[in-house]
Amino acid sequence: MVRYSEAMPDHRLDEHQVPPLINIDVDALRAYDLVSLTTLGSRWDCERLGISLAEGLRLRAFDLDTTSDGVRDHLVADGVVQRWSKEDGPVEWVMRIESLAHESDLADRPDHWAHQVDWEKELRTRADWIATQGRMGELMADDGWAGGGPATG
Repeated sequence: MVRYSEAMPDHRLDEHQVPPLINIDVDALRAYDLVSLTTLGSRWDCERLGISLAEGLRLRAFDLDTTSDGVRDHLVADGVVQRWSKEDGPVEWVMRIESLAHESDLADRPDHWAHQVDWEKELRTRADWIATQGRMGELMADDGWAGGGPATG
């Protein structure tokens, strides 16, 4: 399997390449524009997609969300990977958020990538991968998609 960062060592994309789509947890913000990539959902998506995190890697990301009426309205984001740490804390991978919005906020932008994603298929693929990897115990122990830990690699 070719890892994303090996295929694009300088992390620039031409007009035909789309950055990988991974799960994030916006509750894991490290600063107003930095979200941790050490959560369980992010780590699993990187593993599933063969992504080796590296400085400058462009990503598309989402966090599961719904309206108060229960209608799907995921948060979607674009950003760039970097290493981050508090003063004396461990170094971890984060995504510097360049844009963040609910899908409904993008209604006037029909060409936005979030409108092109088959969300049911995307979520089913993730669930199937979790099941085939025998990872349900990790998911249950980690209270959903949350998680943590220092960056590796």
